[in-house]
Amino acid sequence: MEEVVSFFNIVAWADLGENVAASIQKGHRVIVSGRLEQRSYETSDGDKRTVVEVIADDIGPSLKWAQCEIERITRDDRKPPKETEKPADELDEEEEPF
Repeated sequence: MEEVVSFFNIVAWADLGENVAASIQKGHRVIVSGRLEQRSYETSDGDKRTVVEVIADDIGPSLKWAQCEIERITRDDRKPPKETEKPADELDEEEEPF
């Protein structure tokens, strides 16, 4: 019997989003805690779409098949986003999540 899998976009704001961008890469297994929100929008072609997203309260690496090293940071230690990352408004809605 094949397992049913669902993919959700994860929304992480402010420092949480900055820390995730600096720490997590596509393909990494993560654990997300948050709430589900459903929203509707219209594409540039006029099609109406509905999406369910997870508004993250907390995100961390899954330690089932990996190890991590914790680095505490202060507000002054925050790193700027990597230049290779796309800004949120340029993300492709159809792209599979990591």
